[in-house]
Amino acid sequence: MIFSTLEFWGDSMRKFIVLIALFLLIFLFSCSPSSIPTLTSTPVPSKTLTTTSASTPEPTLTYTATFNPSPTFTPYPTETSVPITYIVNLGVKIEKYDPQTGKAGDIVFNSKDKKPFLEFGPDVLTDRNGNLKDNPAFEYHIDPDAEVMAIADGLVVYYKYQEDKDDYEIGVIEPNETFTVFYDHIANPALKGLGDNVVAGDILGNPGPWNPSMGRFEIQINTYPRPGGELSNCPFMFFHPDLVEDYQKKVINLMQDWESFKGSSSQYLEENHVIPGCISENVIP
Repeated sequence: MIFSTLEFWGDSMRKFIVLIALFLLIFLFSCSPSSIPTLTSTPVPSKTLTTTSASTPEPTLTYTATFNPSPTFTPYPTETSVPITYIVNLGVKIEKYDPQTGKAGDIVFNSKDKKPFLEFGPDVLTDRNGNLKDNPAFEYHIDPDAEVMAIADGLVVYYKYQEDKDDYEIGVIEPNETFTVFYDHIANPALKGLGDNVVAGDILGNPGPWNPSMGRFEIQINTYPRPGGELSNCPFMFFHPDLVEDYQKKVINLMQDWESFKGSSSQYLEENHVIPGCISENVIP
């Protein structure tokens, strides 16, 4: 009986174990990964960095501004805005004295003349009453057919016919307005009036009448250093630095040739000149 009972429980236990095993198998099968649903949406691809030469590199951040640029300001004119204007000649031809022609270039040597070249600065008569003033110009006694010329570039700002002398006085201001050249005693003027442009070397006309054998011509360089103040200056004060030495030698030779012609070494008293042909640098006209 006992053995029958044990056999019964043993058989039952085996069946129970088999059922448990089947249950576990079913449970495990139902929980396997293949039975779990998967995400079917398309995933966002991740950025792939490639370094091959065929790949398109990521763009470099650049600024393409569309706003209007700041305006460019033009500075006020300065002294260097216009090229410096120099005097480049003395208005007439000055050469060594030629006894054959009786001239030193355009300048006539006449024994009756006191001086064919009046230097800058010495006392000169202003009227028939004997009043004197410092000569504010270079004055030449020249061939009446000579052509007088402009000594610097500029613009005509003064133009006057002088009825008592039957000639013209013309004032030309240089482009930087540093000085004004007054050409006095011009006959047959080539310039027509105010506003005419002048270039150094331009023919201005002929000298004004002086006597039957010669004409007269003057150059005067004026500056205005202060309101109401006016100075006349030695022409060499504004002369081109590359030319000034040559023209000073011309003036020295002219004075020495005249002194030799007159047989007197005291015609010009060159030892008193601060610059050849000039007793002072400037005078009040």
